[in-house]
Formats: sequence, structure tokens, C-alpha cells
Amino acid sequence: MLQYEEALTEEPLQNSSKVSITARDGLKLSGRLYRKREHPKAIVIAVHGFHSGGLRDMGRFADMYYRNDFDYLVISQRSHEASEGNYLTFGAKESFDLIDWIRQIRKLYPVTIPIILHGVSMGAATVILAAGNREVLDGNKNPYNIKCCISDSAYSDIMDQISYLMGDTHSFIKTAYMELFKGKYGGLEEVLRQALHLRSLLLEKYPYRLCLFTVKRQICTICKFYSDI
Repeated sequence: MLQYEEALTEEPLQNSSKVSITARDGLKLSGRLYRKREHPKAIVIAVHGFHSGGLRDMGRFADMYYRNDFDYLVISQRSHEASEGNYLTFGAKESFDLIDWIRQIRKLYPVTIPIILHGVSMGAATVILAAGNREVLDGNKNPYNIKCCISDSAYSDIMDQISYLMGDTHSFIKTAYMELFKGKYGGLEEVLRQALHLRSLLLEKYPYRLCLFTVKRQICTICKFYSDI
């Protein structure tokens, strides 16, 4: 698998087209679509992690998908790179952004072409949340045609993640901040807890791969994995 610097110079990451969507709270979100095939086997939506970037996290996978005739959409999450926003929400709002990216793909490609979701770290959590959302699971009303998900190193509980990131902050301040987060996104808390807990993923509808760390053999099996769907 190519490293980040190598991947940037290779054919799969050349000649992209800029794409954008408007999030449900009005933010303009940006991405790059690499359309390499007239009739791709699938479209992969690549979702980067916390305080990183689309190509930095996901560029190295472009060659693998290119060689297997998949088109590749690399998105920039809210408050990252060219996408608008002043803060992130660890997948709470980002999962709805991803659903809207899926909708955008459905406008650009026939519904018969499957979608694969591939996320790393916070992007992996975003993938789980989006794929497990009832808006997506209801295939009769929303024929998104998601065929599989790759969740590489997602966290298991959002509140534990916030607590960890705050480190040795005084317990009173930490508790106050976490309660503030719950208050601001209280309507999403139960969704977050259910969807991110690995024993209640709501992903029975999709084949999926949960990777606790990146292993070349593990990730590359997606090509065979996809052919078996």
C-alpha cells in the first residue's frame, strides 16, 4: 500500500473534480471526486479522522480502489480543510453530513452502482453512525445501495472519547464540559451510544469490517469481500 507522499503523485489521485454539499445547518462542505471509470463497479466514500485531512488519511487507499475499478470520493469533514465550520462533534453531526454525501452520490451515479463507506478513526465512527441511522436503513424510502462498510479504529463510546481527550483536566471542568456537550447534542446522545457500542451496531443489513488497526492484508481483502456481496 502506498504511503501518503507517494499516493499524491500516482494516477488514481490525479485530475479530480471538486464537489460540495450544503449541510443541514447551512455549512458548505467540500470533497474531491476521482472519476476514473465510465462504468465503475462501486463508489467509495472515504472519511478521514480527527484533526486530519481527506488525502492525508485516505489517499493511500486510492490506488487499491482504482485497480479494482472503483471511483473514489474523498470528503473533508466539517471544520477541516476547505469545509466550513468552527468545531467538530465526534461523528454526531458528521454522520448526517455523510448521509447527505451519499445522497449527492446518488444524484451523480445510477442507483444500481453500489456505495462503500470507508472511514478511519473519527471517520470510522462517522461511518458506523451513518450506516446505522434509520434514515439509511429504511431502504424502501432511501435506496442508497450501501453494500459494505469499513470502520478502521472507531472509538466505542463518544463520552469516553471526550473524557480521554480532556486528559488530566480538573474533574469539575471535565464534568461541566461533558454535560455541556450532552445538552447541546442531547437529542443525539442515545443514537450515539447505541450506534457506537460494538454490540449494537445496527449494521446487520450490511457486510462490514471492523479494523482495530490498519493491516495491509486485512484492508485489501475488501476487493474479494466486495465480490462476495
